[in-house]
Order: sequence, then C-alpha cells, then structure tokens
Amino acid sequence: MNRRLWEIVEELSEKDYRTSVSLGEKLGISEKTVRNRINELNSEISGHGAQVLSRPRYGYCLEISDRGAWEEFCRSKSVQEDGIPEDSGERIDYLLAIFLNRDGYQKLEDLGEFLYVSSKTLSNEMKKVEYILSKFSLKLERRPHYGMKISGSEFNKRRCILTHFYVRVKPFWEIQGDQERISMKIAESLKRLSAESGIRFSETSFQDTVLYIYVSIVRMGRGMYLEDEKESVAPESAELLLAKRLYGELKDELNCRVTDTEIRYTGIYIAGKRFFGNGISSGNNFVMSDKTDSLVKEILDTIYETYHVELRDNLNLRIMLNQHMIPLGIRLKYGIQIGEWPGQDVKDKYVFAYTMAQQAASVISRAYKKEVSENETACLAVYFELAMEEEKSKEKKKKNILLVCVSGKASSRMLIYRFQREFKEYIQSLQVCGMYDFDSYDLSKIDFIFSTVPIYKNISVPVMEIHDFLEAGEIMAVRSFLEVGEYDFLDRYYKKKYFFPDLEGENREQVIRAMCARLRKETELPDEFEDSVLMRESLGATDFGNLTAIPHPCRIMTSETVVAVAVLKKEILWNTQKVQVVILTSLSEDDSEDVRRFYDVTSSFLMNRGAVQELIAAPVFEKFQDLLKKINNNSRE
Repeated sequence: MNRRLWEIVEELSEKDYRTSVSLGEKLGISEKTVRNRINELNSEISGHGAQVLSRPRYGYCLEISDRGAWEEFCRSKSVQEDGIPEDSGERIDYLLAIFLNRDGYQKLEDLGEFLYVSSKTLSNEMKKVEYILSKFSLKLERRPHYGMKISGSEFNKRRCILTHFYVRVKPFWEIQGDQERISMKIAESLKRLSAESGIRFSETSFQDTVLYIYVSIVRMGRGMYLEDEKESVAPESAELLLAKRLYGELKDELNCRVTDTEIRYTGIYIAGKRFFGNGISSGNNFVMSDKTDSLVKEILDTIYETYHVELRDNLNLRIMLNQHMIPLGIRLKYGIQIGEWPGQDVKDKYVFAYTMAQQAASVISRAYKKEVSENETACLAVYFELAMEEEKSKEKKKKNILLVCVSGKASSRMLIYRFQREFKEYIQSLQVCGMYDFDSYDLSKIDFIFSTVPIYKNISVPVMEIHDFLEAGEIMAVRSFLEVGEYDFLDRYYKKKYFFPDLEGENREQVIRAMCARLRKETELPDEFEDSVLMRESLGATDFGNLTAIPHPCRIMTSETVVAVAVLKKEILWNTQKVQVVILTSLSEDDSEDVRRFYDVTSSFLMNRGAVQELIAAPVFEKFQDLLKKINNNSRE
C-alpha cells in the first residue's frame, strides 16, 4: 500500500468521525482527493480486518472487525512506491516532463488527480513551472475546456531539457533504458571524428555535446523536430561537416529520419561548445577577424578607462579573448549554456578580475543584445586574472634590501646566505649593517629593511622584523612582504574624511546618492557622477556577498582617487544579496601603480566574514585600518 493511503489511515479514528474537510486540511489535499483516496484505501484493506465507514455530514471512521488481522497488516506496513512525486521539487520535475514530452493539451484536474494535490497546491507548482519555462523563452498556452500545453521552439525545449534534467540529476527523467549504450556510441564517434576534424572540447563541453545529440535523437524518434529556419553555420564549416559525419555513423542507432535542420543545429551546438587554442600562451595559428578583434579592443579600452589597468598591449590576452568570442557569440545567439562553471567561487576568489569581467560583459551584452550569464562572466574573470598575473610577473622589479643584524654574529652571515638563496629573484642589491651603524646609514636607495633587532627610529622605508636564522615559517611572509610591501600606499586610497558610519538608505540608489552627497561636502565630483555609478550598477550589480558591495562609475571621472567607505545602519537588498558595507571607488587618471594591490588588500577584507562583522559592530575608521592590515598580514602566514 502506498504512503499516501497510510497517511489517511494515520488520520482516521476508531472512535470519532473525521470530515473530508478536516482530513484535507491535515494532508494538504482537496475534499475530492480525500474521497478518492478513501475509496482506494477500502480496496486495499479489504480482507485485512478493517474498513472505512462513511456517514453523511459526519465524515469517515475506521472500523476494525478483526484486530489480529489488522495488526498483522499494519506491522507489515510495506509502503509501495507508485512513482507519484512526493514533494514540491519532484512535482515540478514531473509537470515539466509531462509538458515537454506531450504535444497535446493537459488538463489541470487530471494532473491534480494523479499527483494527489489540491488545486491550490497545483496552482502554486504551475507558477514555478512557468517561471522555469520563461528562462528558456517558453510559455504555457491555455485553451478553455482543453487545458494547457507548451508554446515555443523545439530548440528552446531541448535547452530546457538539457539544463533542467541533465545538468541536475532528476528522478522523473529516464527517457530510455538504453540511454547509456547510445550515449557511449555517440561519445566514441564524436571523440574520434572531432579529433580528425581538428575540433577540440573541454571535458564538460564534450559531455554537454554528447547529451545534446542524445536528446536530439530521442526527440526525433518521437516526431519532435527542430523548425526549418534560415539560421545556420557556414555551409562547409568544420562543425557542420562533423555533424553530418556523426549522424552518418549513428544511422544504425536511429529509428528516425535526420533532417538538414537537425544537422545544422547540431553543427551550431558544436560551434558553441568547441574552443580554440591552448590558453594564455597559445594562438600562433589563430587568425583574428576584424569584427571580433574590434570588440576585444573595445573591452580592453573600457577596462582601461574604468580601472586604469593597462591590458591593451597584452597580445596573449587579446588572442585568448578573440578565441573565446567565437563560441561565446554562438552561445549567446542561440541561448546555449557554457556549462557548470564555479561562478560564485571565481567571484569570491578574484574580486578585482570579476569586477573587470562584469565591465567586459556589459560591452559584449551591448554588442550581441543578449544578457551575459554569471558563468560566462566568471570565465572571462579567469582570463583577466591570468593576464594580470602575467603582467605582474613581467613588472616584478628587483629590490634594494638592507639587513640589520647584530654586528659580528655568525648568524648574520647565515642570514645573508639564506636571503640570497630564497629571494634571489627579488634582490637587486643586498646590503648589511650593524644595529649601531643604522642611525647614520643612507636609506635613500633602500626599498625594504629586514631586521633581527627592533628599530625604533621613525623611517619611511618598510621594515619587517625577522629571526636571526630566518625560520621556515617566515619565508612565505618575507616573500609576501616583498610582493606587496607595507600598507602605507593604502593611505592614498582610504581617508578618514571619506569614512561614513551609520549611513541610511532603503535601497542601493538611495545609498549611492547619500554617499555622493556626503562626498561632495569633502571633495569635488562631476555633475554626472551619481548617474554614472548607477548606470554601472544596471550593467552588472557590484554586490559580492558577505554583506559587501563595491560600486564605481562607468569610467574614470575624478582628478584624484576617491574611495568612500559606508557602514549602513541596517542591511539592505542591493541586487540579489544583502549589503551593509559599501566601498565606493573612483580612480583618477594618474592612479595605476597600486590599483591591483589596492583591490587585492580590499578584497581580502571584503571576503573575510569575521572582519566585516567586526566593522559593522564597531564602525570606526581606525578599526577599519587595523582590520585591513590584520587580515592581509594573516594571509602571509
């Protein structure tokens, strides 16, 4: 007996009658469904010592005629699963599967009867189904007395099937028992033919393509074909020729006719999933089209104008973006998903690169008149992060280092040796002086000081205190110190006059305008500054989770760098996430040397939940400064 009938048994009483209304309220089903289940229940328990009595205006009561037989039946209580969805998620999957696989109209009453749910519950589930369908440009068409059916293109239906039933494993989507065998045949042929054609996939893209072809074969087998449209890849493109050869090899597995339109769209899907080149250092044989390269140049120009980060001369990045734009353009045009990218992880780990990628995505979105997804943006962010790391390694300048030791100690000679061995790539010159000579030492050409003794003299050169023999745990800290330097450069960005505790605002527009109003009391801002910041938000929100956001204008607008920090009195919904700490940045034309370091240090703070909560609890500028240094010092260890 199935679980739903046992639920009725548990609600019935031997002493009192229960009305269909009260039973329905308890179980979340309609009165009609209660009556239908009572009838089923009586059929199931007949011959097991019990029956359900019905009395008009009173309801239902359980009568036990043979307690021994009934108790034996209850002890067995084997719940038989009948394939009926048990919760909201399963019901939504079932409804999607029904509408996607049946061309005819479906009546809600029939669906409700099968699912054993009330009309109200079914109505709520249908709203969720319609929302999912809308993301794939599909909708439910309603016709009085007939019911509902899906309206939209076959290609979009397949997109929905792939995304909803394959990217996420679902229990109500077993199309055929021989799925594994056919998929393996597709994979074997695609792997060999794509290698022969010079078409390369990532592992995820290869799997996605196999699934698309499998779903296409199943749909064609059911008579559900793609519409004959003019849109196609080039007639003799490598992707189209691959699709033709592939279906030719699969003819023995097909119980359907493959149309030219099906072949063309498979070629389009392959073109949207393949990739070119080998990554950041590849591209010697890749020919960039003028149209695509112009878009890439616009992206890099926009990033320079917004962040003053010079990537326009990075040929590797230009080639990589050109290679990426070809399948990206196809994916955007036809709504093909890039696959499962760890979007939030990239967003958290590479805050600055992700912010730049959002700016790039806005340029791409305008060019293609399509929204760029978070996963596509995350992919762009990785490219920018790689490019900046490459630029960082090129720009790494060797330093003039001074070691301050106790004169005459053998440990000082050992320390010199350790520095030369561990940090030779950073050292331009390595000088040594004793603690007694330090006061008169010329520091004008010294970049960093490492001392085994405390230095109490007030000097402008960054100082780090170390042990005599440079312990193992200090090596990473020294290397990080040489990479980042001290945090004095932050004083150019974070100023007390631009720190606004207890700021009020009900939404992001109010907060941005309130911050700009406070800034205008301290410095000069262009008239269109607020509108530029809000326009940037419309292109891609800047909330990064952890109650933080980093808004900024669309381009460089201020003669000096301005960074305002606001701690809101209460958290607000920024775009998709709650925010209570806002860092509004406006870089100047001359500010380029420390921008990357500024974002590295700032993002370390923003991603540290404990530090953000400390600032919210005590919104004081000095506290904020200490937290910035503390978080980044800890990251060195």
